[in-house]
Amino acid sequence: MMNGRRVVSPASTWGWVAVACAGALGAAGALAATGTRQGPVFGAVLGVVAALLAVLALPSLPTRVPASLVLALGGLVVVRHVRRPGTGLTLVALWALATLLALVLIDRADLDGRPRLSAGPRLPAVAGETVRSMVVLAGVIALVGSLLVPVLGRRPPPRIGSGEMPQFDLPGGSGSSLVQNGSLDTTVRPRLGDEVVMTVTASTPAFWRGQTYDLWDGNTWRRSDEGYLTRPSGSETAVLPPLLGIPETGGRSLTQIFHIEAPVADVLFAAAEPTAIEAGRGPVERSDGTLLTLVPLGRGSSYRVVSRLPNATEASLRAADANTAPGKIVDRYSQPPTMTARVRALAMRVTKRDATTYDKVRALEAWMGAHTKYSLDAPVARKGVDVVDDFLFDVRTGWCEQIASSLVVMARAVGIPARLATGFVPGDRSRFTGEWIVRAKHAHAWAEVYFPGVGWQAFDPTAGVPLAGDAHPPQSFWSWLLHHALAGAAFLVVLGAILLAGSAIGGFVTRRRARRARSWSARRLDELERLGSDAGRERRPSETAPEYADALAGVLGEHDLRVVGAAIDADAFSPDGIEPHERAAAEAVLAVIADRGRDS
Repeated sequence: MMNGRRVVSPASTWGWVAVACAGALGAAGALAATGTRQGPVFGAVLGVVAALLAVLALPSLPTRVPASLVLALGGLVVVRHVRRPGTGLTLVALWALATLLALVLIDRADLDGRPRLSAGPRLPAVAGETVRSMVVLAGVIALVGSLLVPVLGRRPPPRIGSGEMPQFDLPGGSGSSLVQNGSLDTTVRPRLGDEVVMTVTASTPAFWRGQTYDLWDGNTWRRSDEGYLTRPSGSETAVLPPLLGIPETGGRSLTQIFHIEAPVADVLFAAAEPTAIEAGRGPVERSDGTLLTLVPLGRGSSYRVVSRLPNATEASLRAADANTAPGKIVDRYSQPPTMTARVRALAMRVTKRDATTYDKVRALEAWMGAHTKYSLDAPVARKGVDVVDDFLFDVRTGWCEQIASSLVVMARAVGIPARLATGFVPGDRSRFTGEWIVRAKHAHAWAEVYFPGVGWQAFDPTAGVPLAGDAHPPQSFWSWLLHHALAGAAFLVVLGAILLAGSAIGGFVTRRRARRARSWSARRLDELERLGSDAGRERRPSETAPEYADALAGVLGEHDLRVVGAAIDADAFSPDGIEPHERAAAEAVLAVIADRGRDS
């Protein structure tokens, strides 16, 4: 069928349009589902089924309408997801090819459905014409793309210092969490605002680690080693050497792009164990994996980090006790720091029934979760009082630095290598860009525990970030649909309004055409054709009204019929029609001849 209002035959040209639309929406669905738990195959199948149902089985709409809507929807999905990390160009190319094919076939399908003149030329074969059209359009697109892509598509690599000039000593200290500090005083209450300090493009949530500390004196954390593994260089990309005790293989890679929104920063953040960094000028790396830049960053600066996420699952962490930790790790991170006797006794009592390092850490977390609370309004520890002791036994309410410090101290009390890490929790995922929006209030401190053969793993009773090996993309395909329910509802409302308006306009045009079809000239032509039919002289398809009236006048011997033919032709093609008396004269002629025919 052409563009009718019944189910489209798959064998028609519209059937090939449906196949092309299914390919386009299937590729877009696979792109949208890439990185989710369902996977690209699920998204592709969903897109194909939706396209076929829309194009082939919507009886209430002209076929061109659902086909165009399917192609538009596929374009919106591709534009939304093409920048997401982990997506490639293959699906985009497939979508573009299928969309181009569908657009070419839609016009051909319209032509195939229109009536042909008996003497008119035949249309060229569908396959040949489609191939020729595709080649021409692809050539035009390639030419335009070759001119525009170098201008619009070039994205310079992220560069340190590409933003604004760093601004120091600003009121509110919005950038303080991004500036390196040699010590961390847990008796100072943090001031956390709602301002955005950076955005992160990454497919998986993680702690964005900045600095670590290993020396504890009861109030303040410090670092025992300020040495650097790397030095500044002129290279834009630095491959970082493996850290002590960190496996060089295993795990999976995570690419992160950090865009600084704070007025100043000189700490370069990274998830887990950074292995490479692209930052305009060479960064420096400490022996604990902390990344820094000796030239502070300003707002608008960007950098890219590649990290290795260890295979940290419950099973692998429990099995890590079979390996031996390097002596330097044990010496630096396992030695008991300053602590009171009752803190040590508590750690021993809580973990005495647990056989593995992992289970001991979880037991300490569980005890803290049951007996302490998180609050930024907790009282500040008194001078000379051990903060961990005060938090665990007296106040039992504190902020993240005190909670994480308590977990690190108790872990080391039972011989577990642990350190304090500071940085940011993942932040809020933008539903529109997919980026993690990190605000000053997301600044955080947590414990990191070393597992031989695996590496450092974050633990935190106050933040629900999963083990690195168990981390998945933050949303499934269905949750993405749920997140976009509002936008989808708005799209449906707009679409409904467009369809209603189109239906109203279509009805108006149809009624107007019907009125014109039954105009005076049309009715008189019907009467003229009935006279000819009764006389055995049918009107030929190529005959105009005057030509037919002239031929019929010779057959019937009624020369006044020539006046009727001229009147019908003049009324049909005149903007205002002929004069009333001319119509009356023609009607009279037809009436007289019809009466004669009945009498005879």
